[in-house]
Amino acid sequence: MAETISVDGVDRSSVVHREDCVWAESAYLGETGEGNVVYHDDAGTLTEKGRKDVVVEQDASDPARIMTGFVGKKSIKAGGYRSNPSTSREYAFGTFDGNDLLSRLKIRADIGNRHTESAAATLAWLISDELSRVGISDYGRVEYPADVQIDSTDRRGQYPGDVLAELAKPCRRNYYVRWNTDHAGWEIVFRDDNASTDDTSTISISNAGDDDGETIFAPQLDAELSQDPEHVYS
Repeated sequence: MAETISVDGVDRSSVVHREDCVWAESAYLGETGEGNVVYHDDAGTLTEKGRKDVVVEQDASDPARIMTGFVGKKSIKAGGYRSNPSTSREYAFGTFDGNDLLSRLKIRADIGNRHTESAAATLAWLISDELSRVGISDYGRVEYPADVQIDSTDRRGQYPGDVLAELAKPCRRNYYVRWNTDHAGWEIVFRDDNASTDDTSTISISNAGDDDGETIFAPQLDAELSQDPEHVYS
């Protein structure tokens, strides 16, 4: 299995210390998945610009792309892997997943003052007029609840993520941004993941003793479930 790690279109696979890397994406209420990348920079010359694309691909995976995100906070230190003490260093940076796009640009003043409307209308406006500005589209994974009414709200100065968070509870929907391989672009998901049959998988997790190591896997022994009553809407 070969893994390719590209940053801003440049293959950095040869300098990445994989044991120190974490590839993280979140699919829960717009929370940003944060990972980490570490370079062994022998020449002491490597650098990455913030918010540039980070793409990780594995040739044994289908689709090959397993993570798409952006460069986050950076740090440099001498580190413990120096081949040349005079120049070598560790260059590390965090990564953000696609949910970071939800807080990139504020809603524009000329269209942000919304009258009373359905959640469906709010979503349609948000996707076509605001999320499109950061390259996010609806590729068929958005549910538009027409039975939920949203009071008139002045959204000027808010971020799109703020609006989605407001809609999620009364609509009883989950939302997140992910990379759509078929369309080669970012997509917004807004749906009831517990009821949806889209994106079903042939792989499952079971603690009933029927795991076969091929399509059914046993859970990790240290798995933990946490529940927060703050996330319950009634």
